[in-house]
Amino acid sequence: MRSISINKRLLHHYEVIEQYTGGLVLHGYEVKSIKSGQVTIGQAWVRIDDQGRARIEWLEVPLYHKTSLKQIGNYDSKRSRLVLLRSWEIRKLAERTHKTGNTLKIVEIGVWQRWYIKIIIWLVKLMKKIEKKQKLIEKQTERQAQIEMKHIIFTS
Repeated sequence: MRSISINKRLLHHYEVIEQYTGGLVLHGYEVKSIKSGQVTIGQAWVRIDDQGRARIEWLEVPLYHKTSLKQIGNYDSKRSRLVLLRSWEIRKLAERTHKTGNTLKIVEIGVWQRWYIKIIIWLVKLMKKIEKKQKLIEKQTERQAQIEMKHIIFTS
């Protein structure tokens, strides 16, 4: 899959539980806009509605620059879009998102086999400030240990 947009800040704020891949139901001009790289997934999240369908909220896909507004009419760039997942995956996600602190976030959007727009969804849990600090401290100690190991190897 050729990635178009990646949410890199997600790992800093959330702890990953599971990963899912799904498709999107889009209009033709939205596909062209996404393929040209005009998509923002920073605030996008997935919800399961009352009818048992997965929907993306706050995925911003601006209007393709060659599209005529006369044909479309009123266009909402942040409209709710349908996610194509298997029914058992949707049931599983509905059960797990009812737990406190679990949400569905979009990590990556890309093109698969030249035609299909695919998204990677993570089931995540929000990290607390203490956990974030602990994670940063662990990274710093790992870096420091690697630097010391390189120093030991090069000096001996």
